[in-house]
Amino acid sequence: MNRVLHCASLLVGLTVTGCDRDDLYGESTFSQNVAQAYAECDAGEIKFLTGKHAIHLGFKPCGSNKFAAATWSPDGTLLYFQLTHGGHILVGETGDVETIPTETPVGPATWIRDNYLVLPLAPSGSVEFGASEEEAHKRAADAAGSWRLALYDRGSSALELVDLPVVAPRDLQHSGVGTQMAMTALGDDGVRRAWTFDPLTGETTRLLPWWEGAVESLDVAGELVSFKDGSDVTIRRRDDGTELANIPGANRAVLHPKGRYAMVEVDGTPISLFVQEGWRELEPEREAREQARQKKWMENLPEWAPREATPPELHLLDLQKQERTKITAYYGKQFEWLPREDYWCSMLLWGVEGKQLHSNVGYLNIRERIRMLDGGEVPYGMERVDWTTGASVSKVTGSPADVSPETGKASDTEPKSPDSREK
Repeated sequence: MNRVLHCASLLVGLTVTGCDRDDLYGESTFSQNVAQAYAECDAGEIKFLTGKHAIHLGFKPCGSNKFAAATWSPDGTLLYFQLTHGGHILVGETGDVETIPTETPVGPATWIRDNYLVLPLAPSGSVEFGASEEEAHKRAADAAGSWRLALYDRGSSALELVDLPVVAPRDLQHSGVGTQMAMTALGDDGVRRAWTFDPLTGETTRLLPWWEGAVESLDVAGELVSFKDGSDVTIRRRDDGTELANIPGANRAVLHPKGRYAMVEVDGTPISLFVQEGWRELEPEREAREQARQKKWMENLPEWAPREATPPELHLLDLQKQERTKITAYYGKQFEWLPREDYWCSMLLWGVEGKQLHSNVGYLNIRERIRMLDGGEVPYGMERVDWTTGASVSKVTGSPADVSPETGKASDTEPKSPDSREK
């Protein structure tokens, strides 16, 4: 059985409990904390909403899951996740959780290959638990010592620390060549640019020599690269910088390995922290109690307290057809494509159908949705939007492209097998 799907069936229902402190680089805001304090976690509601859209959860719906980052191993059998107190690995086949024996990473980790993980570290002793990203980089900038990468070989339980010749690494990822890493970092001039670094040889080179501006939220996939330039995200050819798409106001674009599609992360339309769309009508008595509770909360909030939260929206780009489709069914950030199973993807799930949910790692198969879009249909939970602005447009009917996604019967739900089980 395919290991990605087998792992998916094993992960459903596993629980990992996080700390009560805010996570390092977890992007927690006061608004989100207020919302989570106000909302009672309803496991049944979460299962219902995610089930409607074939979203699988990596952890129990109401666990204390304050995730700063999460990423799957290339073969889909291991899930790295980061909480306030460090990095951990969830083993899909057994349900065991392993703690990586190193300092707290200062950003998301990445896999070089199965069982081999790379984590970014600040200069030793410069960053405390609970520090925001801005605070972490400020403290580390004044500290003695180098920024480092921790190379963790899970197979041999070996950990090696390697000094970096650049400062404040972000957007760490495998470049696709040997052990070479791609990242953004500050050079001697203080400008954040794209670099490659080989931890085995120490060789460091500029990744995009044709680009002199700053580079944020880098993503590399084959012949393409995406990065944030000021307030816009651009997608370009890696060799000569030819631009394929420019998305104003976006935060990040994640390129599919085959190069036709990209998932763009943008700030969505703000929604109320306290009055969010529900999936069912409440009984009159319960509805009255809910309204009274909402009113009491609003009356007791100080004037400066926020009333709205900005959900992280996902927009799918078809670079070949230049079509853009907003996902309205769910919200998520730190999106990633699972490399060995086309159109399976994962994210830190923020909410579903206009409702913020308890934080979790969500993963699903969107192959059938992509097939429908390629045939000119708009699937349930998606909406055509303008290529440049992201504003809603009328439904567009198109003809199938010359190069289509995988053919054959597609399913958004996991196949069941005799050896699959829930923990």
